[in-house]
Amino acid sequence: MTRGIAPLILGYQAFDPDIRIAGVILNKVGGSRHEAKLRRIIEH
Repeated sequence: MTRGIAPLILGYQAFDPDIRIAGVILNKVGGSRHEAKLRRIIEH
């Protein structure tokens, strides 16, 4: 999911320009390093 999360979020925003994503829930993260990577990608 590391490389798939950004296109997924961008897809939601492109589908409805009025959408405001306030947060993303990440479950079953593989560890703190994986979480950090996902956070950086989402915040970017």
